[in-house]
Amino acid sequence: MMCASGQESCLCEIAYPPWNTDKYKGFTFTWVTTPSTTSLSFTMSRFHQYYYDHLLAIHNHLRQELKACLRNLPKATQPTAVKKSLRDVLLFCRHLQGHHDLEEAVVFPAFAAVTDISHWSNSHESLDHTLDTIRKLAQKGVDQDGQEFDTEKETLVEELQKLSDIVLPHLSDEEFLSNPEESIKLWPTEKDMRRAFPWMG
Repeated sequence: MMCASGQESCLCEIAYPPWNTDKYKGFTFTWVTTPSTTSLSFTMSRFHQYYYDHLLAIHNHLRQELKACLRNLPKATQPTAVKKSLRDVLLFCRHLQGHHDLEEAVVFPAFAAVTDISHWSNSHESLDHTLDTIRKLAQKGVDQDGQEFDTEKETLVEELQKLSDIVLPHLSDEEFLSNPEESIKLWPTEKDMRRAFPWMG
């Protein structure tokens, strides 16, 4: 097959495909021609990337908070430092719970409608139990002003590590499926993506 340049094969960027449809507006197309094959590939819309960037920013903030809790709590020895670290743990728990609840309400249903995410729900069930244990221990330490909390602090650090083992792989798995290269397979157009996540604006 010859292209306009006279070559047997070429790559030609075009703004829209050579047919009248709104389905692919907003995409950049690459028409690939070879002597025996002709194929069309396209890049994701900006909305696919926007959703992924938004999710990644939230996840990275949660990762940083969890890492700080695991770093600072074991080092805290004085009651005031212990109490401050425990307050940080409780703040992290609130942030994680808020993200968790949002996902359960609007994110999971959108993904569940187009692919199997049963393993995400299983991770959330394990997370719920561990998060509840952490909150109770941390609140007890705060109520005691960080005093006489050595044994409970060791248990709390262990529970935080357990939470980390649950949460970090879960976040990475969500990010993989939300990556534009994957999400475009689930929602091929920006219109599809916006319909799935109308709350994103």
